[in-house]
Amino acid sequence: MIAAMGAAGIKNPQGRAILQMDLTQRRADVEDALAEAKFIVRDEARKNRWPALQPKAIADIAREALRHYTAPACPKCFGRGMIYAENRSVVPCQACDATGKRPPIGRWEREIRAVLAAMERLRENALAGVNRQLCRPAFA
Repeated sequence: MIAAMGAAGIKNPQGRAILQMDLTQRRADVEDALAEAKFIVRDEARKNRWPALQPKAIADIAREALRHYTAPACPKCFGRGMIYAENRSVVPCQACDATGKRPPIGRWEREIRAVLAAMERLRENALAGVNRQLCRPAFA
């Protein structure tokens, strides 16, 4: 398993760091994923032709995207998309538009959404690489 992660990480180091953080949640792996998230922000900025970002902005976007990635559930409805009210049976959550996912807020909303999508894509590519190395599905 470890060898498969290493081999898959050769072609996709960013996805490997995110996948490893998902699996272990160790402090060192979170720091590695944050460093790779900064590269993802730079790549997305170049792809989407965002205005030049300062290093502090890159770090802020990467940190906030990683925070959303590790805790995606809406804090108001706890990821259900619905709020159970006293006199009514169920009310759609207005904070997340009944999606159950915590919406990015603040100055970098567009950028955080793009980075989150890229992180998901890279993680899936890394997982596919691990599965190819093992010749069987390793994780879901």
